[in-house]
Amino acid sequence: MSHKYISTSTKYATNLIFLIIAYVLLCLSNRNTKKENEEKVENINNKMTVELNEMNFKPDKIYKFDTLKVKIGGKAPEIQIDKNLKKIAICSYNDESNYLKIIDFSDIIECSILEDNATVMDGGIGRAIVGGAIAGETGAIVGSNTRKAKNVTNSLILKIVTQNIEEPLIMISFISSEIERSENTYIEIMREVQELHSTLVVILRNNKQDVNQPTDNYINKIEKLFEIKEKGIITEQEYNAQKDKILNSI
Repeated sequence: MSHKYISTSTKYATNLIFLIIAYVLLCLSNRNTKKENEEKVENINNKMTVELNEMNFKPDKIYKFDTLKVKIGGKAPEIQIDKNLKKIAICSYNDESNYLKIIDFSDIIECSILEDNATVMDGGIGRAIVGGAIAGETGAIVGSNTRKAKNVTNSLILKIVTQNIEEPLIMISFISSEIERSENTYIEIMREVQELHSTLVVILRNNKQDVNQPTDNYINKIEKLFEIKEKGIITEQEYNAQKDKILNSI
């Protein structure tokens, strides 16, 4: 009995030692992984800073999405906006090969928020939006009828369509696993994504105004030129020559 008891105790002690060793190795592995991730983020951040500085990129607004750190356990993506250069920088800290994307304001033609593959907010140039209500002065569309009523969300994506042939579609993921809609994390992320979307809608509206404004200017110039001709200040030939010059510059 004594020998059997000693054998059982030895076996128990051996198993315990193995468990302790496994736990220590796991902790060391996690520590190394965390350190590697931190070094990767720092490396990407340094390269990104250099590239943005070379462009003289000076953001007026930065969307950091710090709430995502709790969810993904790492560095959240950043969206930086430079009003002077009229460019948007999408900074990703999880992809060393594609960590920085630059979008010109003028290239954006559509933006929308997709929740579980259903459009919940939309905006674009020349698009008719149906089944939603205008949210605020930005003209963002809340498509209340496009998603089923449920208490959880599995994905939340900001979709940006551009006229850049090399990268016409940009999808930025903010939620990729199940989360309760009542959670503060979800509420905060959705609020920040909606704010970003509203900013993009404002940019889209300005793009539309920029497209229309030159045409209006040309029309005004031709009308004034016609008035001058009618008053006899310039000849018909001079009027036609100046009018052709204006039209050729469009």
